[in-house]
Amino acid sequence: MNEAQTTADRRWADAEIRAQAYLAQPRDRRVLPIRGFVLAVALVIALLVLVGVALPPDSDARLMLSTVGLSIAVLILVVEIIRAFRFRRRA
Repeated sequence: MNEAQTTADRRWADAEIRAQAYLAQPRDRRVLPIRGFVLAVALVIALLVLVGVALPPDSDARLMLSTVGLSIAVLILVVEIIRAFRFRRRA
């Protein structure tokens, strides 16, 4: 065997040892911060929808609620687009 093959085999063996050590560690079941944010946004939107349905059809409050809901949706869309661009740039 040549030296390059020996070096490659050693790297593969080291990677295997590191992978096994990583997999042997206990998993951390903490909730990611983004999950809390998404849950909070979903609850706010659900609340807006429930209040909006309870209001009369031609009321100004219903128009305001729909505007706030649309604004939140647009904000989420922009955040997701930025996240996608940043993820693709890293990859």
